[in-house]
Amino acid sequence: MTLTRTWLVLVLLTLLALVAGQPGGKAQLGLLGVGLVLLASSFKAILILRNFLGLRHAGGGWQMLLYIYLATIAAGVLGAYALAEAGVLARLR
Repeated sequence: MTLTRTWLVLVLLTLLALVAGQPGGKAQLGLLGVGLVLLASSFKAILILRNFLGLRHAGGGWQMLLYIYLATIAAGVLGAYALAEAGVLARLR
């Protein structure tokens, strides 16, 4: 994928997340919606790592490490959102 195509995909995914999140904080995405936004954000991160930061030329170990790191971050954010929606975090205060 060329850098220009990559950039266009990044812009489209950013606009998708912007529309889904409704600026101003009034969106009610739910767990599935948040998961989809996180998936799009993770895909954007992979595109940036591979195409702009040269991860595609790195060894397989480095690639796997960064993919696992991204998956861990996304899972942590999604888990925290799920706990907040369930009211678990409010009860801990």
